[in-house]
Amino acid sequence: MLLASLYDEFHAVVAYVPSAYVWKCVSPNVKSCWSFAGKGLPFISTIETPQEVQQFYRGELSSIKKWFTDGLAAVEPDLIEKATIPVEKIKAPILLASDADDRTWPSSEFCESIIQRLKIHHFPYEYKHICSERAGHHVYYPDFIPGIDKGVNGGEARDKVKWSLIVWQETLTFLNKHLHRSQMK
Repeated sequence: MLLASLYDEFHAVVAYVPSAYVWKCVSPNVKSCWSFAGKGLPFISTIETPQEVQQFYRGELSSIKKWFTDGLAAVEPDLIEKATIPVEKIKAPILLASDADDRTWPSSEFCESIIQRLKIHHFPYEYKHICSERAGHHVYYPDFIPGIDKGVNGGEARDKVKWSLIVWQETLTFLNKHLHRSQMK
């Protein structure tokens, strides 16, 4: 979504368990993961303790979602706006897929925020948000194999398999509709 907000060459955007914001890099030095024209983009930092990071790397955490919610809660409103992905600048239809049991980050809340932003700005293209309830962070794998998804992703194996197929079918339908239309122009 960030790239599509900066460049007009996109004919359709599909975002699986996306964020509505630019976040810091997953590295010890706190820098933006994204840059444009040689400058780092404004970002929001997650909030976690060194102990939590060690627990994460040892596979001892069942969720890191609070790192992101705490980061958002602690940041100044003007930085939130600067670090928000300007989805209203996208010049293409958007499909969002998320899950209510995403334990990596609050993807369904991020998607709802994106939808609200599109509505406020009277986004002229189609947009759609599909949200599962118990598929976790990996709702988008069309060939998901239950049992391989461990850690902070959330979800239940049966729902992951079901929703990965639904999301894949929705993606193919969405892309077929919008990419076919863009080729006709």
